[in-house]
Amino acid sequence: MTAAGVEGTGAYGAEPARFLGEAGLKVVEVDRPDRETRRLKGKSDPIDAYAAAIAVASGRASGTPKTRNGAVEAVRALRVPRRSAVKSRTQAVNQARQLLVTAPEPLRGRLRWDERTRTSMERRTGQGPSKKDIRRCLKRHVAREVHRVLTRSLDHRTATRQTTRSDLTEAA
Repeated sequence: MTAAGVEGTGAYGAEPARFLGEAGLKVVEVDRPDRETRRLKGKSDPIDAYAAAIAVASGRASGTPKTRNGAVEAVRALRVPRRSAVKSRTQAVNQARQLLVTAPEPLRGRLRWDERTRTSMERRTGQGPSKKDIRRCLKRHVAREVHRVLTRSLDHRTATRQTTRSDLTEAA
């Protein structure tokens, strides 16, 4: 055997392509079987393998697979977890925003009418940040307070096995 045709060398076929290349075989990127062939003969691994072998032997498939090393692979390896982290952060921010929208009135009222909130708004406005930034900081502060109250309440419940009705009242 002088060459091997591998489908999907950028994804699921990456490791087989790497293994075959290290074994000294010429690895050729093979496209998916065309839709007509799949429709007429059905989708099965033996049929796909036969089609890949014919494509390589006839010279119809001649693509060189990516080596998956070097600077490009390093950048890809960094972008994948970053993309995941950005998506997770966006989900967390959206969930927090929805919690504020659906929070009990005492908690939402705290963001608007509480004296501590007004004092903080006036002080921060004098320091120069935009109102959007000030609101963002206030929301974070309230979220930290709610987290503190809830974790203390959970610790208390765990210790005493009691359930209280108004855990958020203290934060509000």
